[in-house]
Amino acid sequence: MEKKKVFYHILTVEQFHNHYDDPEYGKVQLLSNDFLHCCTKTQLSNVLKKHYGGESQVIALEIIEEKLNSKCVYENLSGAEELFPHIYGTINKEAVHNIVRLKRSSSGDFVLSE
Repeated sequence: MEKKKVFYHILTVEQFHNHYDDPEYGKVQLLSNDFLHCCTKTQLSNVLKKHYGGESQVIALEIIEEKLNSKCVYENLSGAEELFPHIYGTINKEAVHNIVRLKRSSSGDFVLSE
């Protein structure tokens, strides 16, 4: 059985509460960006440290790529070698496999909430 390609889209708790119930999640974010930023599981820790350092909790949408209606492109627009999944369009709910709440541990790293 082929393993499904999974990646993550990170949201602040506020973004999640304000926009996740939108029929086409990401429409608001696409007004200021051409795509929705995502990352793979191996990229998750570094992305959280770099872009969400000031947050005490974040939400990670676990997305199954083959269920996504929008185009996903693995690329790096800053010229580095590491490729990140970018969604050029909205996220349909059928593509969201899991919604994971992450909070900071005493060491400062994000961990799954109990």
